[in-house]
Amino acid sequence: ITTFAHHQFYPFIMHFKLSSQLMLCTSCAFFGFDAVLKMKYQSLTSVSVYGQHSSLPHQDSLLPRSPARSKDGVDIRGALMPTLQELTGEGRTEMICRGNLTFIANKLCPHHERLGHQTGIPRIVHQTSRRRCLPPRFANATKRWRFTDYDYYFHTDDAINELLDVGFPEFPLLKDALKCVSCMTMHADVWRYLVLWVYGGIYVDIDSQPGRFYSYENLFHNNSDAVFIIEHYGLLSQYFMAAKPRHPIMYYALQVSLKQIFESDNVHLLKAPMVTGPHALHKAFQLFQLDTGIQTPTKTHEVGAGEWTDMNGRTVTAIGEKHRPDLYIFRNSIPFEEKVSGYRQMGMTYFNERIKSEAQKFKGAKNASCLAILNSQRGDAPRSN
Repeated sequence: ITTFAHHQFYPFIMHFKLSSQLMLCTSCAFFGFDAVLKMKYQSLTSVSVYGQHSSLPHQDSLLPRSPARSKDGVDIRGALMPTLQELTGEGRTEMICRGNLTFIANKLCPHHERLGHQTGIPRIVHQTSRRRCLPPRFANATKRWRFTDYDYYFHTDDAINELLDVGFPEFPLLKDALKCVSCMTMHADVWRYLVLWVYGGIYVDIDSQPGRFYSYENLFHNNSDAVFIIEHYGLLSQYFMAAKPRHPIMYYALQVSLKQIFESDNVHLLKAPMVTGPHALHKAFQLFQLDTGIQTPTKTHEVGAGEWTDMNGRTVTAIGEKHRPDLYIFRNSIPFEEKVSGYRQMGMTYFNERIKSEAQKFKGAKNASCLAILNSQRGDAPRSN
């Protein structure tokens, strides 16, 4: 076990009694992280999880349905997933906003509008913020995503936490990894991969708007499986992601993010863009490229427009060019000063400000590895190497 604990993959198995994690760590030590992820994903392509096939039903069948739970409230393996209406139910939240803040409600597409949209990426838009009350500029941006023939779901922190708290057998490390980080940006990054893995659809940031050339027809076709914009750094966009349920790139992005949290020596100094954000998504893209037979995956900052198809027929499509990413998605539609003040109105801290304060606060912190934190939470004294 000591040998495995010092291995470059998942150095966190010491002092744990979680058999699924131990099996995954042992496999990683022998076969390598990339190989184990591929074996695990391949096993999921034909296995039913939560009573549903890997191709989840269309949103017409996502009617309110409570997941089966044991007496102590723990999810029972094989239970149906909570629906989007259950996760984002407006009845749980205060519908009156103070001052100039606007309440953002869900919007369900009429049944007849969904007919004819049974293939392709589900016409569901996911957006998130701490609460449903948004400043005017943010509220106006979200209105641009409330298309006639789309369902629109707004996820608060409560909705995010509820989904993250579900017991996912395909992600046995999820709950422990998130116990190690207090940065809500990382939680939100992991959540956006997870919500698309489970339900599919479109995720887009609340400060982004459709660009001049945005339309379902321009971005998607009936065989579209996962679609991204090429952002200005030459990476796949994480501020806009569209995918069918259970897409391998979302699986890889989740596993890469969890791995990078666990192997950190000091979780307080983790940088979300590198660990769970765009660079984690790029590593997931590289793993997907290996599935297509490409021997040398695309390097960072060099993603170009194209479509890639893996051995199971799953595709990833990249659209646009890094010098003109706003043609399809206008990412920074809100001026910087208004964005910062808007986040403060919502009781949030703009990402760049929070990173600077946290880096200064935790600089030089000792025993801040994920393993040390989990041991501390379990009441175990940290052990030196």
